[in-house]
Amino acid sequence: MSSSQRTKLNHVNIKYLLSLFGICDLVEFSILKGGSENTNYYIQTGSGIFTLTVCEDKSFEDFSKLAKLLSFLEKHSFYSSQLVFTLKGENLVIHDDKPVMLKKYLAGEIIENFSDQLLVQLGARISELHHLPAPDDVPKSFRYGLESFYQLTEEIIDHPFVKWLSLKSRYLQENIPHDLPKALIHGDLFCDNILVKENRLIAIMDFEEASSYYRMFDIGMAIVGTCIKDHGICFKKAKNLVSSYCNKQLLLTMEKERLQLFAIYGATATAFWRFRQHHIIHKNILLHDRYLEMKILADKIASYPAAKFLELFDN
Repeated sequence: MSSSQRTKLNHVNIKYLLSLFGICDLVEFSILKGGSENTNYYIQTGSGIFTLTVCEDKSFEDFSKLAKLLSFLEKHSFYSSQLVFTLKGENLVIHDDKPVMLKKYLAGEIIENFSDQLLVQLGARISELHHLPAPDDVPKSFRYGLESFYQLTEEIIDHPFVKWLSLKSRYLQENIPHDLPKALIHGDLFCDNILVKENRLIAIMDFEEASSYYRMFDIGMAIVGTCIKDHGICFKKAKNLVSSYCNKQLLLTMEKERLQLFAIYGATATAFWRFRQHHIIHKNILLHDRYLEMKILADKIASYPAAKFLELFDN
């Protein structure tokens, strides 16, 4: 997200928003880096440290569903962002027609290179998520998945990426059985959505793309998001992730046989999101070609022998 698209809050804005939550002892605040669809502020007060999140793109209804999901995760002891409620018992407020939530601050950092130990923890944590019952009101399809690819393939016919996406879409549709098991998935398991501290996984954050969808999609996306080295998959890293997941979750043979397919899918969906985001929704010349990284990765994954992915399940 470019700086021009972020919501800029001043001292008066912050104090007013905090007062709605019964917090009146602001010490300092600063804007946090990152966040592709939200603007986040670090808030230090005399009564605690918080993160204030302004949703830039989603409707109040969609953001309300996210708040409900975070409460659901907390109720089921799945550690993520913990919401703070207003004096009226609400979990969202409005600023400048945009929904805003306040969360307890999680101490930790975002790193790009996950150790073997962190990948083992991540695999176990994904498995824990997939064991939870998917709430009835989460989407039944992935927002940037196959069902959405038509948004480009029908609108921008002459761009090389769109032609590539159309071919990938057809390939994925022909090879993904509709009866594969589904679960509550995160959908965006990249390093920048995972908080760590001293080689310990603290929390998986940013559940904006959560849905009831193929659980293999989460595993494939996690490999794309955390197990990449030299523009390809690091299979040693991927094995740590997959083995840990399988220690807690039984996968069907038909799922294992399609791990490569879902890794391709994860990279393709990310390329689609980046292209759409930076070419159409928020045109940004600096990020214009960022989709190419994932497009190239999807083709690289497709070039690997299928046996390399099946070996990830060997003991």
